[in-house]
Order: sequence, then structure tokens, then C-alpha cells
Amino acid sequence: GVRAAGADSCDANWFTAGSGDLASPAGRPSFSAPAPAVLGYDASIFDFCTQQDVSGGGGGGGGSWQADLVARCVGANLNALRVLRGWNMCLNFRWLVCAARGKLPGQALRPELVFATRPGDLQVLRAYQRREGRGCIGGPCESHYSPEHIFFAEVCALSALCANGGELFSLPAGQRFECHFSAGGFEALVDQLTGRTKVAGSPPPPSPPPSTS
Repeated sequence: GVRAAGADSCDANWFTAGSGDLASPAGRPSFSAPAPAVLGYDASIFDFCTQQDVSGGGGGGGGSWQADLVARCVGANLNALRVLRGWNMCLNFRWLVCAARGKLPGQALRPELVFATRPGDLQVLRAYQRREGRGCIGGPCESHYSPEHIFFAEVCALSALCANGGELFSLPAGQRFECHFSAGGFEALVDQLTGRTKVAGSPPPPSPPPSTS
């Protein structure tokens, strides 16, 4: 469940959308330096990894856009979440907690994150608009998450998981952010996600139907 994200379950291949050995769950990225996690909108991550790629390979994903993004981010020494089969929001949360704790493969226990899209540029209205372009995950946008929705959720979660989360919204794009992971923030967020605590502003539970006896 959600609480399992706090366990030591971070040593996994989060790049299975890649090609070659990385397409296997047993594969691991070959970074040449400590690799912070990179977050943002998909197109921004692609562009940022391309700009930072030090491998000289220029991609090499075998024709797939996702595999090309993986190759560019690995070449840039950046950890991106690229799992196509088996992805869900719980897996996404698990990856995010691992990143905030510095426990992703190649992160070298440095809880560093870098944002290809500035959290301060997020506009709440975008989360409620239908997403066009590359579409949503697993079905139509009216009933499925879009990549924009995911990034909103990631930033909201990080603002709770990191004791210094308030600094996220003043970060320039591309500047590294070191998360001061808060165990209390994690527990409080899990309680909210699992319904154990009432979120401020949430509606009251519905009243029971009147007795007909």
C-alpha cells in the first residue's frame, strides 16, 4: 500500500521504458556521476535531459520516444521515472519517496532533485482542463491522469515530504533542490491519502439515509 513507499524498496529499475538491458526489471542505469531525480512535464524533461546529456550519444533509444528520453536522461546523469507497464499512482508515490530520501539507484544517498518545469509556474486551472497532445495514461483524459496531473501531485507531495518544501516554489528551473525529508510529513501525508485524517476544506461525510421503519 501507500505506507510501503517508506520501506527500503527503492533498489528497482525505474527506467523499464528504455531499450536493451534497461527494458528488463533486472536492469539498472549506468550513470557516470551521482544522479539527482528530475521532475516536470514530459516535454520539459526531454529537453532538459537533452541539454544536460554528457554521453555524446544524443539519445539512442531505438526509435521510441520514451526509450529516447531514457537514453538522454541516463546520459545526463538524471533519474527520471519511466515505467510504462505496471505504472500507477502508488508506484509513482513510491518512486517520489525514494527520490526524496536519496535512495534511487545512482542517487548516492543524496536527496537531490532538479525540476525541468518550475514548481512556481504551476497553474491550478491546468489540472482541471482536458489535456491534449500526447493524451492521458491508460485512456481518455476525462477519466484518466495526464502527465500534467502527475507533476501537480508530485509537487504537492514533495511540499509535505520535505521539511523545506516551501522553497520549491521559488526555485529557478534547473537548480538542484535538496529535500530535508520529514518522517512526520510522510506519516501525515499517508494518513491523508488513506483517509485516516480529514484534509482541511474537504466536504463532510454524507448523512445516513432516514430510517424507513
